[in-house]
Amino acid sequence: GCMTMMIPKEEKTCYIFAAAPISDSQRIEKIEEGDLVIAADGGYDYTSAHGIAIDVCLGDFDSLGKAPRGDFELLTFPVRKDDTDMGLAVKYGLSKGFRRFVMYGGLGGERRSHTLSNCQTLSYIAENGGRGYLVENENFITAISSGQSIELSAGAASDGAKFSVFAMSGRAEGVTIENAQYEIKGATLTGDYPIGAGNGFVPGKSAVISVEKGNILIVYEE
Repeated sequence: GCMTMMIPKEEKTCYIFAAAPISDSQRIEKIEEGDLVIAADGGYDYTSAHGIAIDVCLGDFDSLGKAPRGDFELLTFPVRKDDTDMGLAVKYGLSKGFRRFVMYGGLGGERRSHTLSNCQTLSYIAENGGRGYLVENENFITAISSGQSIELSAGAASDGAKFSVFAMSGRAEGVTIENAQYEIKGATLTGDYPIGAGNGFVPGKSAVISVEKGNILIVYEE
């Protein structure tokens, strides 16, 4: 499947490269004029190795060992801080008016805690009226918050594509899934029971997922 089909790009985007391994086969969206590119700490290794021009490099640089130098804004934070590097990058992007975030190197890696904290950051983006995507190869995770909806379509080569929906708040109320193998209307999802795992697509249709109150995480897997 082609990732650009999966994630519509209708607006300027803040791209964040983080420290988890990014595979060499990872397709990076076309970065356009007006987009914002941030290397979050160890993500600088990837952007510099792949010749990706960045606007900002930020973090405490514990994973890099030293602060990099180059033609970009450098924001250094203390190691003891409340926000993760990804969280700092997202807050920077939001402050610059960006509402669409695509994050590479935010899944996997040796520290599972990073993946989980990045999923919570997706919720934070949604609560602030944006949409974030943690991308790994053809797979991604996103989140929506109260009153929001999202349309998902399966990639071209993805007969076995699945998506799962999880409550990120203790309760997510009024969850509706249409045009999918398992449909629900106005259901309540709770944080302790994964009833939304492993849903499938209906050929030729885009699944529509919405939530009335609370936050939900949506995982797309090919």
